Amino acid sequence: MSVITWPDGRTPVLLSAHAPDLVAADAAAIARHLRTRPDTGVTDVAGQLLRTRRLRRH
Repeated sequence: MSVITWPDGRTPVLLSAHAPDLVAADAAAIARHLRTRPDTGVTDVAGQLLRTRRLRRH
């Protein structure tokens, strides 16, 4: 999987859900996970999400 990193060091991760509040909840959970596990990279999390999240029809 190719990784895009912005000039300021951030890496975008695409999230989707049926409602904006669900996207916000997922984003908060992922951010919390990354803060509490600094040895886990955002690309690791993005890859895991890609492999394990169920596809949703919107």
